Amino acid sequence: MMRFVSFYLRVLADEEQRIVRFGEQQNAAAYAESCSASGSEEDSEEDSEEDDDGKSSKADSDSPRP
Repeated sequence: MMRFVSFYLRVLADEEQRIVRFGEQQNAAAYAESCSASGSEEDSEEDSEEDDDGKSSKADSDSPRP
């Protein structure tokens, strides 16, 4: 009986470790995905604010036109 309880507790501990590792992998994957998505959004915002010359088009649009 004692062997069975020890074996069962060991199995439960192993399962708990697998669940924790799986959760960590899911969190890491979600974090990496969100970082790559926010990085591409920042890149697109930077590209939209620059002309072909690399100058900011926002500064040009704020200046008064003749």
